[in-house]
Amino acid sequence: MQSHLTSPQVTFCCVSCHWKVCRHSPAPYIGFLENGNPVLPSFLEVKGVFESSSKANIYMTSTLFLHFQLNSIQQHTHFDLVEHALRDYYPEDGHLVSVDVPFDLAKDKAQLKWLSKAGKIVSRLCASNFKHIVAVITNHTDEEHSDLWLGNCDKVGEPSACAPDKWMDLVLGPFKQILQGCKMYLVLCRTVMCNQEAFSALKAGLQRQVRLCNAQPGVDILFSFGVCHALAFNAVNLLPIKTADLLMNITKSVVLCDIKFVNALEEALKHATMIGKHTAIIHIMKQKTTKYVWTHKKYKP
Repeated sequence: MQSHLTSPQVTFCCVSCHWKVCRHSPAPYIGFLENGNPVLPSFLEVKGVFESSSKANIYMTSTLFLHFQLNSIQQHTHFDLVEHALRDYYPEDGHLVSVDVPFDLAKDKAQLKWLSKAGKIVSRLCASNFKHIVAVITNHTDEEHSDLWLGNCDKVGEPSACAPDKWMDLVLGPFKQILQGCKMYLVLCRTVMCNQEAFSALKAGLQRQVRLCNAQPGVDILFSFGVCHALAFNAVNLLPIKTADLLMNITKSVVLCDIKFVNALEEALKHATMIGKHTAIIHIMKQKTTKYVWTHKKYKP
């Protein structure tokens, strides 16, 4: 048998290479192969644990975090915790970029300044090729009309709001080039989620096409946000801090371990009983929407 293993036709796959190929579809570790067929009569048994050299470096793919937050909202710990949980995995500057984007677009002049500000941010970020993009939206909702806030329109503090799809055009539209295929966490109160018309507008806004602002004259270029996965919540008065653990666990699984979003979500939900008692979790995808509700065999939600 040993002489057969040294044959030129026999190839060997180490544990690390096997894990890299099979991490999304687990398969037994064979080790030695000849023309794609196992050479040994049984599977190889790996004894011991993976260990890192004292001189080893952590290498992670480049990741972008964006936080779009209504300027008057002071709660941002949920975003900070998620970002800080990943920071130590990125020892080199530039591989993990975090950008806070506060907004208040209640006035027309503010909307013009917003376009200029967004253009500068986008031009700076487009120079990097991010594999993972995570966007967090922290905002209020209008309880009467189920709209999303744009800002405060006067000194009294009266809110200016608009329908979710229009809000995405105004606030997120200028960032469409860097939001392609992102994961989005919508930290909003339940009004939008419980109003069928507003919720439909929200889902349409995640996938709708918008015009590219800097297109050449005479050239009509359309972009879609193309959000692959979005999470929303339906608590009456959502506490953003309660979302932190769930969002942190999902993000670490997706970004650090390259686990599929659905699998990461379902695994994280197993350990998210506290947020489950506070709110349901709504998973919005391109083709379907799934609502996860916490239940107990004795105590109903």
